[in-house]
Parts: sequence; C-alpha cells; structure tokens
Amino acid sequence: MKKYCLALLSAGLLAMTLSGCGGSSQSAPSQEASAPVMEQELPGSEPAGAVEASEAENENAHAEERDPVSAYYGTWEVKDYQSAAVSTLSSEDMESFRGTLVTYQPDSVLLDGEQAADDTVAYEAAAVAYDYNGLTEAYQANLGEWWNGISEVTGVTVDSGEGFFGDQFFTADSDTIWIYYEGAFFLAKHVDQ
Repeated sequence: MKKYCLALLSAGLLAMTLSGCGGSSQSAPSQEASAPVMEQELPGSEPAGAVEASEAENENAHAEERDPVSAYYGTWEVKDYQSAAVSTLSSEDMESFRGTLVTYQPDSVLLDGEQAADDTVAYEAAAVAYDYNGLTEAYQANLGEWWNGISEVTGVTVDSGEGFFGDQFFTADSDTIWIYYEGAFFLAKHVDQ
C-alpha cells in the first residue's frame, strides 16, 4: 500500500512539474496526457482493490491449508466400482459395497451408521495430486469415464491405527470421491442428510 501511495505522490509531483508549476516556460500538457502516468503501476505494487481481494483470497487459502478435508465431511454413497490390475476383492465383494454409506466426520468415520474405527481418526491429504496418467500408473487402474471433466484428484488417508473400508479416498470434485480399498476403486456421491 505504501508503494502505491508513493507512486501516486510521484505521479502528482510529475504532473505539477509538467503543468508549469516548476517554472518551465513550456505549455502545460492536457490532463489526458498525465492520466496514464498516474495509473501506471510500479513493479511489485498492486492496486488498492487488489490488495483487499488478495487478503481475502489468502485467508480462504489458509483455511483450506489448515483442513483441506473438511469440505468432504458428510455422507457419501457408493454408486460404482472398478478393480485395479491386482485386487484382493472378488466381483461379488465389490458389488456388496454398492449402496454403502460412508460418513466422514472430524474425529470419526461411520459405515452405514456404525463406527468404522475404535480410535479417533485423523485425516491427512497427500502433498501431490494425481492426473489421469499418474493415478493409472501408480495404482494400475484405468478409471476411464470417471475422469470425465476431472483434471486431477488428491488422495486423503484416514489414520486410525487400523484399516477399514473408506480409510483412503481421492477427492474428485465437491460431489464425488473415489474410495480405494483392497485394490479396487469405489465411486461415491455426496448424500444430503
């Protein structure tokens, strides 16, 4: 903000000098000629409105950095599944998860309303997001049409000291997650409750 004020002050002094206040015998340039000088931004400076917007954007970004998973708290219903190249689940096992409700809460996970883990859980988002090629290579899974309109996904691990269905998922969009379990992916949609 100080740089912006200094730029305005400098532009004003320049305008007064050019308009004849400095004792020059040259004719004063029009206001239109000096206007671009006043609007010119110095390198590294931001217009006043941009500073306020940047502060709001930074605040939102910091809130997401503190808890990027909180947007995924709520209940999700398993709608579809796909096996990776190697899975310990049979087709019947994977089908049995269709319709399962997984509820993510700040300190617990529920499966069809029952506590999934005995201990309090903690969420940890992966530092790296996966694009189509990265996820396909890392998990040996071609999720095909699930990628429609999605450019990347971020993995989230639910740590409780024990494994359970729903303890690892990928954030696809605000209404879709991909739960990874025993070598299979389960597409789940957000449910309003």
